[in-house]
Amino acid sequence: CPLNTNMSSALLLATLLSLPTLVNTIKSHLNYTSQSSKNAKKSSCHPTKFLFISGHSSSSGKSSVCMSILHTLMHKYDISASQLAYIKPATQCTATQGIWKFCHAHGIECCGIGSLIFYSGLTAERQETESVEQAERELLDAIEAKIAELSMGKRFVIIDGVGYPSVGSVVGASNAAIAAHMNAPVLLVGKDGLGDAVDTFNLNRCYFETHHVKVLGCIFNRVLDIPYSKKYVGLYLSRHKLPHKAYGYLPKIEHNVEKLFQRCCGKGEVCKIVPKTARSMKLSEEEAKLNEQMNGNFLEHVQWEELIGDVAQYYHDTRI
Repeated sequence: CPLNTNMSSALLLATLLSLPTLVNTIKSHLNYTSQSSKNAKKSSCHPTKFLFISGHSSSSGKSSVCMSILHTLMHKYDISASQLAYIKPATQCTATQGIWKFCHAHGIECCGIGSLIFYSGLTAERQETESVEQAERELLDAIEAKIAELSMGKRFVIIDGVGYPSVGSVVGASNAAIAAHMNAPVLLVGKDGLGDAVDTFNLNRCYFETHHVKVLGCIFNRVLDIPYSKKYVGLYLSRHKLPHKAYGYLPKIEHNVEKLFQRCCGKGEVCKIVPKTARSMKLSEEEAKLNEQMNGNFLEHVQWEELIGDVAQYYHDTRI
């Protein structure tokens, strides 16, 4: 294996010092080269791409968008379910979610409850920790390790955020901190309308950007008047020359999605964990029909080719 110029300089210096040093330097170089070759072989085919989904609040439609992106990757890019994964690294609600059922039904690896659960009293406990910085670092490292474990052999991993962007900042693991730690680009799920939609988008994207996280753009959800929102939100983005894209405007579904899919409890409480039995993870006929409707709306109203292309471009890899 040929040595580069930097290594040649190192060898020359080592020769001037002593023969044992020269031997150790060569061994170190060969070991490094061997490891680099192995790593290159592992990642040369399809390096894992991450996409972090965040929103303006809890129940903004983040998980539904996650589901539709996974559906699109399978059906429009012919990516097998075994090459996809979903994870929610931080959560408060631990009851069975619709996205878990979707993943279970299609054979997609799913981690609905990650390393961080916001149980009652956690935030206060964290403030009493002797070394806050160390505790925060360990928490982010644990989240990273879980995502890394899940992403082995995957081409695409969807990371589902919790609440709004700064949720978790009190323990050093906000959505933005996690996205930054994973070097993952962000897609925001936004509101209906114009004023509130734009103002909320700016508020949320700015929080991520203060953490040096790339925000690709937004999908506006539960939109009542799509032509109106599309025209005026588009005008705002173009006139202010923002680099972010409005990838689409999803219509409001009359069906009570939250009531059907969410099994969450009241404010400030954590739901009891529902065992992942085959029965609890089975999609009902009603749920399956709703999934089909939401995925159909996504394909019709979202510029999904541009979105997936932008994720690939972020990783400097045109392959999906």
